[in-house]
Formats: sequence, structure tokens, C-alpha cells
Amino acid sequence: MSIEQADSSTLAFEEKVLEVIVQSALTNVDGVLSLEGKLFAADQTEPLAAQTDFDKGVTLEREKNQVTVDLAIVVEFGKDFTGIFSEIKRIVSEEIQRMTNLEVVEVNVHIADITTKDEYKKISSESNNEAAEVEK
Repeated sequence: MSIEQADSSTLAFEEKVLEVIVQSALTNVDGVLSLEGKLFAADQTEPLAAQTDFDKGVTLEREKNQVTVDLAIVVEFGKDFTGIFSEIKRIVSEEIQRMTNLEVVEVNVHIADITTKDEYKKISSESNNEAAEVEK
């Protein structure tokens, strides 16, 4: 992806850069537990850009200087889905605009699942334990 300047200079970046921006923004939205297939670990130590599955739950379409973002997320049970949707639209649009100067024309959110915070912590803990076993 690239942005052309009036003086014919170009700023280019990979699509995964936008996906990492989106993922990072979503970690700040109360009630979003994960992207579909990608848990947000509370004690995450690996840099977002170094992860191999950063794109799970994020689909981007870009045309010139405009971006459409499609998300599949897991939400905490009992939270206000419409409030979460509004916050996702706001923060994703702001962060992409701020970092890339691209206009986000659409943010579509599909709630793929809901779970309690306790169940999420249990799943996250099990996932981290399995990853530690594989590394040994």
C-alpha cells in the first residue's frame, strides 16, 4: 500500500501494518475479548508485528486513500454491544487516520461469539500453557 505525495514521493506500507493498528486499537475497547481466532493475552510479551496470526478476524479493503475494515470479534457477555460497536468505529478510524492518513470509510463488526470474563481468562490461560508446552 502506498500514499503518493504531490512531489511524487511515496510512503508505502504492508497491509499487515493496518491489521496491527486495528488489533492494537481493539485492545483498548472495553468488552472486546478477542478477534475471532486470536485471543488478546493480558500479559502479552510478543510484539504485535512479530505475531504470525495478526490478521485473524481482520479483513481490509483499500481503494486509493480509503479503507474499509471488517472485523469478527468475541465480546464479553453482559456488555452493551451497540456501545462497543460505536467505540470500535471511533478508535479504529482515529488510529488508522492518525498513523497513516488514510480515511476509514466503513467499519463492519461481526460478533462471532460471546463469553464471560472468567471463561475468557480460563481459555486464555489454557492457550498460554499450551504455547509454553510447545516451546519446551
